[in-house]
Amino acid sequence: MAITLIPALDTNAVLDPAGNTYVTLLDAHDYFESRLNADDWERAPQPRQQQALLTAMRILETLPWIGAPLLVTQPLAWPRVATCPAERENRKRIQTGYETLTGATRGIYDRRGRAWTVAAIPPPICYAQCEIALAMLQDQSLNEGQMRNMLIRTSNTEIDYRLKAGSAPVMAMEYLNGFLLNGTAILRA
Repeated sequence: MAITLIPALDTNAVLDPAGNTYVTLLDAHDYFESRLNADDWERAPQPRQQQALLTAMRILETLPWIGAPLLVTQPLAWPRVATCPAERENRKRIQTGYETLTGATRGIYDRRGRAWTVAAIPPPICYAQCEIALAMLQDQSLNEGQMRNMLIRTSNTEIDYRLKAGSAPVMAMEYLNGFLLNGTAILRA
């Protein structure tokens, strides 16, 4: 079965109800073209690249993001709107619930004070998806949900096959800085 990447937002910034990614293959190629040490991405066949992007997307979807989805019916976590005063454009005005209509349509402030519009997925989140996808192509242990533990012992021989699952790539964590709820870290056991 062929894999199809469907962007969450179309070219007119309209939510696609079938969206399954923030990054298309073209977006990923553009990103990796200017990144050092991305040869593994270019060498991977297109179906593997698509699988890596979709798997990275699934990881991103499990994270505790700031704000709330723009629409309750949207398929993915982004775009998002502000839900607390620190995420609002006018931080002095405290309201309950979601933003007023004008505030909600403008977007959200991340925890680093950067403003992001609802008309696009923030580029750092797209870059994080690319970084996680590349890391998964480079390190197969990232595809394992938990540590594989197999220790073989015989009377005079011991073979240890324990492998620790990899950790999220540092660049992806840096890109996600400010977009996750306070105290959230990305770790793999």
